Amino acid sequence: MHRHIVQPTVLIKAEGMQTQQVLFERLSQSGYKARSVSTSMEVLECLDEQRPVEALIWEMEGPEDESMQLLDELRDRQSDLCVILTGPELGAERVSQCLRNGAFDYLAVPVRPGRMEESLRQGLDIRHSFRKVQSLSGELSIANEALGRERDQLKRLNQSLVLLNQLGQAMSATHEAEEIVRIVAQRVPAILPYDVLTVTWREPKHMWVYRADNITPRAAQRKNGAQSVVQTSVAHPGRPSTARKSHTHDVLIDAIEVPLLSRNEDVGSFRLERVQGNLFGPADREFTMTVATSLALSLTNAHAHRSLEQMAMKDGLTDLFNRRAFDQLLVQEIKAAERYRSPLCLLLGDVDHFKAVNDRFGHPVGDALLKEVATLLTKSLREVDIVARYGGEEFAIILPRTDVASGSVLANRIRERIERHVFLIERFTIRLTLSLGVAGFAPPSMRTREDMVHAVDRALYQAKAGGRNRVEVQDQAAPAAAISHVYVQP
Repeated sequence: MHRHIVQPTVLIKAEGMQTQQVLFERLSQSGYKARSVSTSMEVLECLDEQRPVEALIWEMEGPEDESMQLLDELRDRQSDLCVILTGPELGAERVSQCLRNGAFDYLAVPVRPGRMEESLRQGLDIRHSFRKVQSLSGELSIANEALGRERDQLKRLNQSLVLLNQLGQAMSATHEAEEIVRIVAQRVPAILPYDVLTVTWREPKHMWVYRADNITPRAAQRKNGAQSVVQTSVAHPGRPSTARKSHTHDVLIDAIEVPLLSRNEDVGSFRLERVQGNLFGPADREFTMTVATSLALSLTNAHAHRSLEQMAMKDGLTDLFNRRAFDQLLVQEIKAAERYRSPLCLLLGDVDHFKAVNDRFGHPVGDALLKEVATLLTKSLREVDIVARYGGEEFAIILPRTDVASGSVLANRIRERIERHVFLIERFTIRLTLSLGVAGFAPPSMRTREDMVHAVDRALYQAKAGGRNRVEVQDQAAPAAAISHVYVQP
C-alpha cells in the first residue's frame, strides 16, 4: 500500500520569467510544490485558503519594496510561514532588520546552487520543530487545565467528605428525630445549596413530615411560612411522589427525591428542591443519596431508642405507664403547677377484693381483668391526663390543671363505670368495684411528690377501711391525718 506524500507548498515571487522558471524547477526537484505570487495581498489570500502554505521565497525589488509591510502583516497574524528573502546586497544592518521582522533568511543574488534549497530545508525543519513545541505546549496547557479542574474537584470532594463526616457525627449524637432533621437542614447547604428540604418518615402507627425552607431570594417567591423545621402528622401513610421538574405559578422547581430505607424497606423519602436556579446534577444526586442513607440510619436508631425508652416506662401487662414513669411524670406536673400556679389533682385507685378474684378464677383471668380495667380508665380520661399502674391492682391518675372538686367528680364517675361494667373473661361473668383516694396539690404544706403520694394513699386507705367501693378526699385544710368523706356506696 503506497502512502500519499503531500508536497510542501512554497510561494515564489521572482522578477523575470526565467528566474521564476529556474526556481520552480529546482524546488520541484527538491520535492516542493511551487506556486507563483506577485503581491503581498496574494500571499495573504493564499494563507486564508484551506491548502497549507509552508514557505515563501520573496525577491525584493529594492529598499522601498513591500516586503517589510508583508512581514508586519504576517507577524500580526501570528503566522509561522517560513519567509526567505532574496535580492541585492543590502548591508548587514538592513539584513538584520529583515531577520528581526520575521524573515528566516536573506540570500543575496546571485544565489549559489543548492544554497536556496538548504536554507528552505533548514527553515521548514525549524518551522516543523516550532509547531511540535507549540502543539506540545497546547497539550500541556490543556493537561494543566484538566489537572487544575481535577485538583479543584478533589478539594471540593475532600471538603464534602469532611462535612459529611461531621454531619454523621452530629446526627449520631442525638436520638431526637426532629433534632436530627434540623441538623441536616442546617448543614446540607454548606455542601449542596437548596431552597426547600422535606423529610417524610413512616412509622408503624403514623407518618410525619418535616419541612424546612432555606430562605433565599429565589425561594421567597414560593415561601409558605415555614421558617424552621415543622412536624406535621397525617392520619394515613402514603407513598411520597417523585418529581424531577415542575412548574408552580410559573416558577421552575427542580427536585431530587430519594427513598429512605430501613432494613431494605422503603419507609420514607428525602427531597431537596431548587427554585429557578441551577439544576441538580448527577454528583448532587449521589451526595443526596449518601445523606439519605445516613439520615435513614439515624432516624431508625432514634425510633428504636424511643421505643426502648417507652418500653422501659410502660407496664408490660396493661401498657399503661409504670411506677417509675409515674414518679417522673408527677414530679414534672408538680413543677408545672407550681410555676404556673395551676391546680393539680392525683387519684389512687385499688380494685376491691382482687386477691379473692385471683384465688377463685386464677391469675390469667386476673390479668385479663386488670387489662380491661386499664382500658376503662384510659377511656374515662382526657388526653392530657396520665394513668399508670401503680402496683398490683392499684392505678394512679394524674390530672393536670384540675382542682380537687373536679377530681372528686371524675373519681366517682370512674368508680360508677367500673361498678356497672360487666367483665366477660373466658366463660366467666365477673363484677368488680374500685376504691379511690383523691388529693390535690396544696403548697406550702403539700408541694412534693412524696407529700401528694402520702396524702392520696391515706385517702385510699380510708376508702378501703370505710367499706370499699367509695371515694375519699384528703382534706387539705385539716391536719394531715384528716379525711373528708365524699361518697359512700350503701
